[in-house]
Amino acid sequence: VLGDLLLPLLFLATCAAFALGYGAGWVAALALSLFVLTLARQGNYSSALSRIGFDSRLASYLFPGAVLFSLLLVNSIFAYRAGRGGQWKGRS
Repeated sequence: VLGDLLLPLLFLATCAAFALGYGAGWVAALALSLFVLTLARQGNYSSALSRIGFDSRLASYLFPGAVLFSLLLVNSIFAYRAGRGGQWKGRS
């Protein structure tokens, strides 16, 4: 999940750095490589979805799904640390 979030965010950050004029050559190369890695991850996820019988177009939900899953994990951590624990099917 962390890789699914970091690659696009790092790509956007390097694009912003390039637009602001920081390290023109190496920042552009880094942005391009991050873009290629993001596309490769998306393609890998799409083929994995196809293999298990889902529509490959669902791969476009990779980033929003990773964000939501990460937020659920953070919420669970806060609930656990606050002593509230969690419930699952009526059990705590």
